[in-house]
Amino acid sequence: MNFMESSIVEKAVRVSAVAHHGQTRTGDELPFIIHQFMVALKLV
Repeated sequence: MNFMESSIVEKAVRVSAVAHHGQTRTGDELPFIIHQFMVALKLV
C-alpha cells in the first residue's frame, strides 16, 4: 500500500469511527466499528 492509499484508509477509519460512535452490535455488545475493521482486513 502506498502513501496515498494509506491516507485514504486512515480517513475512512476516522469517518466510520465518528459515524458509528456509541453504537454496539446486537447480541455481543462489541463496538459496531469492529465489523468495518474486520471487513477491511479481509479486503487487504
